[in-house]
Amino acid sequence: MVGGNLNGVYNGIQTFLPRMVDSGGPGHIVNTASAAGLAIHPNSYSVGSSCLTYTTTKSAVVAFSEALDFDLRAANHPIGVTRLCPGLVSTKISSNSVALAGLSTEAREYADKGDSLLGRHGESPDQVGQSVVRVIRAGQLYLHTDRTINNAVARRNDKILSAMPRAETSWSPILGGWWVQNIRPILPVGCQIRVNDQGRWGLMSTRRRRSDAEVVAAVRTAVIEELVHVGMGKLTMDGIAQRAAIAKTSLYRRWRDPQAVVLDALRADFPQEHPAPAPTNNLRNDLIEALRLMVSWLRTPTARVIGTIIAERARYPELAEAIYSQVFEAKGGRFTGTVLRHYAEAGQIDPTRLTSVVLDIGEALVLKAAFDSDRLPTGRLLIDIVDQAILPAVGVFE
Repeated sequence: MVGGNLNGVYNGIQTFLPRMVDSGGPGHIVNTASAAGLAIHPNSYSVGSSCLTYTTTKSAVVAFSEALDFDLRAANHPIGVTRLCPGLVSTKISSNSVALAGLSTEAREYADKGDSLLGRHGESPDQVGQSVVRVIRAGQLYLHTDRTINNAVARRNDKILSAMPRAETSWSPILGGWWVQNIRPILPVGCQIRVNDQGRWGLMSTRRRRSDAEVVAAVRTAVIEELVHVGMGKLTMDGIAQRAAIAKTSLYRRWRDPQAVVLDALRADFPQEHPAPAPTNNLRNDLIEALRLMVSWLRTPTARVIGTIIAERARYPELAEAIYSQVFEAKGGRFTGTVLRHYAEAGQIDPTRLTSVVLDIGEALVLKAAFDSDRLPTGRLLIDIVDQAILPAVGVFE
């Protein structure tokens, strides 16, 4: 694992970077690390293992990439370095690994279940590839496929910064200007360079209290992560507060109970369709984008949480009802619903055709395709749903 995950990256850089530098032109390097390379992954707590060697190698790739990026910038080479830190990606990594190792049938069945989970909730390799192209063009330093590691990274950084001494540390004034020019742009959040009366420079922690908006965002992320790991039945304000790294009293100032926190997080994270404004609007394109929005959302932990609560509505009837009234209806009721009503109000389709059945067509066919194939539909199938089902249902034939 060390040879592939770490040495493979190093050998690749050693082989190709000199040629990139010699060419003199701009270039970009993308090193594949992992969300696990940034902090202990939340899933580790449920399985009781950090995958020590894997986590170590991926952390090393992150550090190596950061150092390489700094050295290239310091030498004024027009070569960027992106750290690809994927979380859930729909690959056959588990079953392929088990097959190569020649493990037991039981192990293969377990691996197949893991791959099925990735297939349902992870981004496809093609989607990750498109994101890689986007971040290369943007010169982005990091690429993540999801936010499952968000709170874990925040907690890790807080622990690192809180452990640093608060007294200023001095360096020779000769290094002062060089530090300000080269180091300040990459200082960790919460630190800055200070100069004392003798002209000596130092790095000092300037940790600040999180704003209300940052606390709310942290709580919303934390409650979804906590739900994924412990379920609604074991969700507590203590657990949410601990995962969000805030005091429990701060939770009660805004939310009365765990269900209120859940509802707020679901409402904030549920997407809203935005039809294109006239005169560039296009019903067909907007419907396709609405279904793509639905598929993207279905890959998120929030979607899994909502699905679980609705499936157990007998246990949580008030919460399930609130999800329909305060989350779904507040954001348009159904995916494609906002788009269809927008074009009906604009006089481009007959509003009498927008029955509850018609408004359900897009969602229903996407979910049926997912159930039938055990993976979310993309591309051509979404277009076919629009062209062959939704548009004819509203009297539009293209």
